[in-house]
Order: sequence, then structure tokens, then C-alpha cells
Amino acid sequence: MCELFGISTKTTYPANELLRSFFTHSKEHHSGWGIAVFHNRYASIEKEPVKALDSRYLKERLRCLDQTGDMLAHIRLATVGYSVYENCHPFAGYDASGRQWVLIHNGTLFGASFLSRYSSTQIGTTDSEQLMLHILDLMDQQIGQKERALSFEERFAILDQITCRVSDGSKLNFLLHDGEYLYVHSNFIDSLYYLEDDDSVIFSTQPLLVKERWKPFPKNRLHAYQNGACVAVGTDHGHTFTFTEEQLQYLYTAFATL
Repeated sequence: MCELFGISTKTTYPANELLRSFFTHSKEHHSGWGIAVFHNRYASIEKEPVKALDSRYLKERLRCLDQTGDMLAHIRLATVGYSVYENCHPFAGYDASGRQWVLIHNGTLFGASFLSRYSSTQIGTTDSEQLMLHILDLMDQQIGQKERALSFEERFAILDQITCRVSDGSKLNFLLHDGEYLYVHSNFIDSLYYLEDDDSVIFSTQPLLVKERWKPFPKNRLHAYQNGACVAVGTDHGHTFTFTEEQLQYLYTAFATL
């Protein structure tokens, strides 16, 4: 499938070594790479539908990330959607208040068929992009009703509801950033880890470098981070994902066509 990497930090963090280690996993996750680096609530996003280890641009770009603030990184192994730019993560969009949202996702949303209604408006063909559009849609509905920008507490409540619904029957590992807060969720065993370091917290699908320093990220509850600290924890929905035989056959067929 895919792998995720993210940082929430109070100041900056020396991410180079970790990122280089993370991108070596593109040997197996070769369908594309992407990074989002945040400055003053907005992210600069760069991505390519090529194996990260083969990207000359990424190699040069990583030299400039010796010290970074909040950031997200993703390597993709396609299961839903072709290996094209439009299907590479991160996905980003703006809600009606002008807030930018940036998403990276790992998993297949088997249990969220209702997201298919966004197939006519999305640019690519992934269920991850459909999830991004659904988040923006629900944020805009609340902004319209309240006729103002949403508070953090209101945004978190909406995301908590979305997470509880979409995770039922789906593998839903994601990192989502709204320019101020980083939201993190996992519902699959041993598929997301975190490392606390000074005033920063780092997230990765697999432990990197000094592996014993990493801890498994708690399952089945949405968490929000700001400045390297957890500031909110959502509902324990209990939707731990396990593959059915039918789902495994679907993935086997998808991988066979890559």
C-alpha cells in the first residue's frame, strides 16, 4: 500500500536522515512520492509519480530540509488509481473559510462506498482524494451554517465523526494538517509508530534508524497535535481493521497489474 511520515514541532527539526531512511522504502512503494512543508499555515507541496529513489529532484530537495517545521511525506504503492501525478499524495484543498487542508493516507476504504459520490468531481481516481473532498465538504457545511470560520474544537469534532464512520470496515491510517494542527489516526495493528524528541513528535509507518526509540501509535482514536504535543484525543470507535479473504484477493489482483 503506502507509507506515511509526519512531523509536529514547536520550532524546527533536523529531518534529513529520517527522510532519507523513509524514502529508501520506495523500493517496494514505487508508485510515487510527495512532501508538504508548512509555513505560516500554508504548505508547499511537491510530488512525482516516480519511485522516490529514482527522483533526482527529490535528492536535491532533501538537502534543503535539514531543519524543517511541520511537514508530511508519503510514498505510494498503488492499489486504487493509476501511477500518475493526480493520484500522488499529499492531497490538498481549501475550505470555505480559506483554511488549507493537506492529507496523506495509507489504506483502502473498503467500507466507505458513500465516498464514491465524489468520483465526478475529483481530479484523480483514488479513494484517498475522495476522503479529502468529503472532509472539505463537511467543513464547508458547518461553515455555511455558522457563517464563520470554525474553531479547533469544532473542526476536531467533525473529523472525529468522519473518522468513526469511515474507519468502519476500512483501513484508515492518515495524517491530516489544517495549517495549525496535525491530526493522526490508525486502526491497523503495527502500521504506525511515533517518536517523541525534544519539542517534536515524528510519525512513521515503520520505525526508522534507531528503531527501539519508536513506540506503536494508539489505535482507533483520532489524535491532534500542535507544537509537538498532543492536545486532543477523540472517540474510541473500536474499528480495528482486519483483512477479509475477499479484500486480500482484491489487493492481490491490484498488485498483479502494477
